[in-house]
Amino acid sequence: MPLGTLISWIPMIPSAIEILLNSLTSGHRT
Repeated sequence: MPLGTLISWIPMIPSAIEILLNSLTSGHRT
């Protein structure tokens, strides 16, 4: 993977984690 691609992904990581956590918690509630 080119370093530029990795750097461009860095800002997206927190939102991706938030989406994963939201899907996990919503799955546990139902």
